[in-house]
Amino acid sequence: MGARSQESKGMKNCLKENVLQYLPLSITITMLFLAIGSGFPYGYYQILRFVVCGVSSFYTYKAYLTNRRIWLWILIAIAILFNPIVLIHFDRNSWRVIDNLVALTLMAFAFEVRKLTTIQKIVFFCAFFLVAIYSFSVTLSHNNDGDDSHHRYRHSVR
Repeated sequence: MGARSQESKGMKNCLKENVLQYLPLSITITMLFLAIGSGFPYGYYQILRFVVCGVSSFYTYKAYLTNRRIWLWILIAIAILFNPIVLIHFDRNSWRVIDNLVALTLMAFAFEVRKLTTIQKIVFFCAFFLVAIYSFSVTLSHNNDGDDSHHRYRHSVR
């Protein structure tokens, strides 16, 4: 009974570590996908800059520690793009595409750093592909809204 109890505790601790390790990344990805839609106040995008920059910076450090050089530079670029101090301005439709690409990139990072079995890789690829198609279709539908878009938004850039 003691060995089973120890094994159960070990699994719970491992699960807790995995959840805590990937929770900031999951929240960031969710916020980026939500940003693709419209209707959020400008403050949401300001908070998004802080969150994406902070999480990217944190995982840049993790990539450095694990010697993942390509991810290191990708995450540095994301942190610079979303930095809340020196703002980089794009129009709303460009930000939708950028949010999309960054969310998908962070998803790829989250699953690349984990050790996955072949089945898990196949499932991830299918999920990634479906999310990519959906998010780009939402982005394209918002880009084709027409000329009335400037009436719905108080700010032309975020």
